[in-house]
Amino acid sequence: MALISRFRRKGRQILNLAVAGLLCTTMAGPVLADKKPQIRGFLVGIGAYQNPDAWSPLEGPPNDVARLKKTLMSRFGTPDDRLVVLPESQATKDGIQQGLLNLIESAQPGETVIFYYAGHGFAVDNRQPPEGAVFEKYDPEDDGLDECLVAIDATKPDDPSLADRVVRDDFFETALKKAVEKVRPNGDGPGSVIFLFDSCHSGTISRSANALGKVERTNLKYRSAPKPPAVNNPAILEASRHGAGAKGWVVLSACGPRQTAKEDPSHGGDFTNALVTALEDPRLGPDSTYKDLMRLISATPYFYDQDPVSEGDRDLVLFGGQAKPREASISVLEVRGNQVVLDRGKLLGLNPGTKVGLYQVGATSADDKGKFITEAVVQPAGTDLYRATAQVEKGNPNDLRSAVGWVTEQNFGQVELPIYFDPNAEALSNLTEDPVVKKVSRGSDAAVLAWNENGKLRLERASGGEILAPTAEPSMIRRALRGEARRLYLTRMVNQPQSLDVEILPGTFSGGIDSFQASGVEPDSEGKYVFGSGEQALLKVKNNSTSPLFISVLNFTPDGGVKVFYPYGVEAKKKLAPGQTLHIDCAFDGGSGQEGFKVIGTSQEIDLLFLETNGQERSAAQPEATLNSPFGQLMGSVMTGTRASRPSIKEPSEYVAKEILWVKLK
Repeated sequence: MALISRFRRKGRQILNLAVAGLLCTTMAGPVLADKKPQIRGFLVGIGAYQNPDAWSPLEGPPNDVARLKKTLMSRFGTPDDRLVVLPESQATKDGIQQGLLNLIESAQPGETVIFYYAGHGFAVDNRQPPEGAVFEKYDPEDDGLDECLVAIDATKPDDPSLADRVVRDDFFETALKKAVEKVRPNGDGPGSVIFLFDSCHSGTISRSANALGKVERTNLKYRSAPKPPAVNNPAILEASRHGAGAKGWVVLSACGPRQTAKEDPSHGGDFTNALVTALEDPRLGPDSTYKDLMRLISATPYFYDQDPVSEGDRDLVLFGGQAKPREASISVLEVRGNQVVLDRGKLLGLNPGTKVGLYQVGATSADDKGKFITEAVVQPAGTDLYRATAQVEKGNPNDLRSAVGWVTEQNFGQVELPIYFDPNAEALSNLTEDPVVKKVSRGSDAAVLAWNENGKLRLERASGGEILAPTAEPSMIRRALRGEARRLYLTRMVNQPQSLDVEILPGTFSGGIDSFQASGVEPDSEGKYVFGSGEQALLKVKNNSTSPLFISVLNFTPDGGVKVFYPYGVEAKKKLAPGQTLHIDCAFDGGSGQEGFKVIGTSQEIDLLFLETNGQERSAAQPEATLNSPFGQLMGSVMTGTRASRPSIKEPSEYVAKEILWVKLK
């Protein structure tokens, strides 16, 4: 056993009461997040232009505005009265500009300010501003064009008056500067400014140098522009053009400056649909950034000739950290007759036999019974670590293509141990009759290798390391195999992993848990931290689910054991509220190989000590808590090897099983 708590004596002796009190109040206390910044926004969507011969009607923008507003209210807790929607009829150049300026004027230090536009976008020649122009300036980009938004009363693109009916990038550069100065009056702090554009040619509309570099003219039918220079000026392309500086703002655009933004009757603007879908994704939480958001947006498969652009301080926390945790949903990637391809696989718990309820788009949980479509059963064929193929009995293919799902019955697979037997070893026992034993014909397919050593059976892991020294005692052999089967099963058991964040940080403690100082040591080339004897670390567990969870931590030791690391003995069980973080300290006493942490959250208080003792010990304080909970029943059957005949368990929302966090020992 190489991993211990600093507050425990080696050998896992039971703690005295004084230490237990310290653990309850200091070591494992949930850390509450600070009060989050408020959000206020100004949303504009133009679908019906006054000159439809010049600017074709758009179906998406009105609904796009409504979808984004709903998400800002439901997922990010923004009150309705803090989200101003500009009536379409008032979306003139002056109406848009004045509405954004009013938003900035009303903003308070520390707030998150959001401007959103959906409608036609264009690019016009940069010009000498007319007399009296406030925001327009002659400061041409390399292509000589100003990216712009098209107001509702805009004239035809070849009409000279169009230049006065658009909102130019010059204005947005100025507005960004004003807004950042308002929410960050001292140049720093939690305030942020977010501009979102679902319109053609919107890339670089903020005039941010870190998105520049284009050398081709925007190819638009109705106008020409000066030819770009043969060589870009590095000073222009590398320096920030913003008086607001490089921090505190983000601009996300639907496409590059030479591209057009697309929409689809089924979901509106492609960019807004990807944006809202990403904002609703349970993988985004209070600590997610705009970089995380853009990864999800960019992964959207239906963008055609359209590459979303991000500019600014992309490491900012998303909307001031207001994201509410969401129960992880499953998406349909493809419909193939009476089968669907799901965006999760065995790595995230979708083993063959697992049942998934599929719901119409817009459902937020499995409780939306009115949007239920059908149930799908995961199939062996076509299911791998990252994708799952599931059979459906009914459902309209059009509904299924956009369906979302939640696990209704979890199948973690049978408790079985693939063993390769040396031809002279199989006769040493009746192991092949054991329900947890699966005999395989090749060593490469095995988890355990069994050898005959002078008439005794020796067991070792295919990955290296001895499980059992040579013995002829059947009870010892069976106990060792059940322990190894349990270890293998717990290793692969993953359910709703996004609901927990687990992180380990090397460092030192000078006192209690609050005295921790991170060392800054980086992980190795495999992404694992390496610890030597006497070195310390902080284990952080954050509840990203929508429900309180009791946290347990299992320790996978280098010698093949599975131990309960937290809580242990008389340590108090901690119920972690949504959004809270649990801090646990660790110390390492040397060794070699790999050490692993597996974090489990349960809706009911359970005691997993029976995993160490083959069921001989259970909590004295709550003797029935473990076996009466769904997860406790699952673990009890794992321990006794009965999962082979009872592979499924309902109520998967009752527990969260995280993948193992591995570290190396030296």
